[in-house]
Amino acid sequence: MELRKSRRLLNMGIFLLVGGALLLLCGRTDGLARLIGVLILGGFGILTGGALVVAALKPFRFHIGTEGFQLLPVRSSLALGSGTGV
Repeated sequence: MELRKSRRLLNMGIFLLVGGALLLLCGRTDGLARLIGVLILGGFGILTGGALVVAALKPFRFHIGTEGFQLLPVRSSLALGSGTGV
């Protein structure tokens, strides 16, 4: 049996990251209202895209036992007080 995560979120996240960055770097800022709009939309695109990329690349663990399929929490090696880092 093989389990795979869908990469649809990764594709959408990369698209939003690139779109937000292009909007911030190349967006027209003729007036104050347009500048604020570009900053808000570009920042939102970058933040949302980054969150989607992180969610898509986050690993997951599972266990298949007598009770069926069960997802296990992933322990981060960056967590404080983890001791071994595993």
